[in-house]
Amino acid sequence: MSAPPAVHATSADLDELAVALADAFADDPVQRWLFAGAEDFRASLGRFFRFFVDEYFAIGHVYLPKGAPGHGGAMWAPPSRDILHDETRLAELIALVQAEIGEDPTSRLMELARAAEYRPEVPHFYLGILGVAPAGQGAGLGGRLVDPVLAECDRSGMLAHLESSNPRNIGFYERLGFETVDEYRCGDDPLMTIMTRAPR
Repeated sequence: MSAPPAVHATSADLDELAVALADAFADDPVQRWLFAGAEDFRASLGRFFRFFVDEYFAIGHVYLPKGAPGHGGAMWAPPSRDILHDETRLAELIALVQAEIGEDPTSRLMELARAAEYRPEVPHFYLGILGVAPAGQGAGLGGRLVDPVLAECDRSGMLAHLESSNPRNIGFYERLGFETVDEYRCGDDPLMTIMTRAPR
């Protein structure tokens, strides 16, 4: 059976989507590093992704499999738009993570924020989060989730950009046309791989 096409999320999908993303990232090295010390890693991750689902939904680029919001999703920032652009929401994110890990997370979050230094200077679509829950993996769902925006990038001659927080995903992104352009480590451990895709 082929994977269903991607559609825009609705507000009714967001809770289920956040749970699916937490499932998808349960073994992610960067998330394990960020939430080291959390009493309930899985629950912490769910609350973390619920925050970001709201952020990306507000700018209109949250995609999920048609009829299956519990299988994962893709969240993009279009050109000239971004998330966490006001200090209030950033403070809320810091407070959320601090409540989960029991210490000030500012240094960890700043390490993650270094990824912004690698963003292209030209207009581009930024893939902030892509995740497929274990129940939906292996059927081509990840590729279908990014199809709409990659097709738009090709039509408009625009770059797509991302950072991968898990080395095992590099081959998947390469098959979509992304190329590694740089990398850095968060602290002394998890690797962030910076990737860009030229339009086809």
